[in-house]
Amino acid sequence: MIEFALLGGKRRGSVFLAVKTPKSATRYASNMPPAHDPASLTCPHCGEPIDTYPDPGGGDTQIYVEDCSVCCRPISFHAEYSHEDDEYRVQAHREV
Repeated sequence: MIEFALLGGKRRGSVFLAVKTPKSATRYASNMPPAHDPASLTCPHCGEPIDTYPDPGGGDTQIYVEDCSVCCRPISFHAEYSHEDDEYRVQAHREV
């Protein structure tokens, strides 16, 4: 069970949510690949260098869409985690 607590903020009307994670969640977190440096690629639209960060909690295979930080067009990323190399291999494609 996850416990929640509402905490009042210093500013008028602000509320913060504190989440207490159960110890059993730590057991699953240890099975996730570790966080890594960003994958550096070039945008398939404008050719500018970009970085992307696959989510270690997202599993060994991930497909996600992010906008290019330069031209703002959508890019489809396909990331595969390699246990031998201990890193993600990432490919970028134009999102149609």
